[in-house]
Amino acid sequence: AMLRYSTESRLRGEETVGGTAFAYELERRVNNHPERISGKATSSKVGGTAEIRLPARTIDFAMPGGTALPVAAIAQAIDRLKAGQTAFSFPIFDPEVTSDVMTVDGGIATPELLRPPRADSPAAALNTQAWPITVAFTRTRFGGRPLFTLSTLLYDSGVMDRISVSAGLVTAGADLTTLVMEPRPDCPLS
Repeated sequence: AMLRYSTESRLRGEETVGGTAFAYELERRVNNHPERISGKATSSKVGGTAEIRLPARTIDFAMPGGTALPVAAIAQAIDRLKAGQTAFSFPIFDPEVTSDVMTVDGGIATPELLRPPRADSPAAALNTQAWPITVAFTRTRFGGRPLFTLSTLLYDSGVMDRISVSAGLVTAGADLTTLVMEPRPDCPLS
């Protein structure tokens, strides 16, 4: 017997500079069945909200204070690593995998834990600081064991390479194959 599973996912979102609001569209295809989800989330030190619009219904829920939105979560991890912290933990809104709040527990990993680099990896052109990290993702409301663990080389620009995702019986890997750095947007500060 053979189990065949294919999935594609494309997340497009916009997050405010301060990481307090996030709006997104998710196009996903699982075994050739398309699904389109959109939503928005807000976050502050005292709490936040999420609204997820599925094809048949809308889900609204409250989020705990300090929940990081996607871009702010990567920035928060990088800031902690730059400050010399070897471990970090915080709640994050996950719009793509669970459409829920996850708790991330991460930190510096041994370089041997990562898959070997590709000879043609464009990440080498970044020439910036990078850390081998491992991050476990657990559903905040349900606790228990992590749903999955991610190991990657995280660059201080937010770029990730040599990604491995382990979800129990299944492990998947991804390498950075192309990198196009877009010009920094000229956004007003107010």
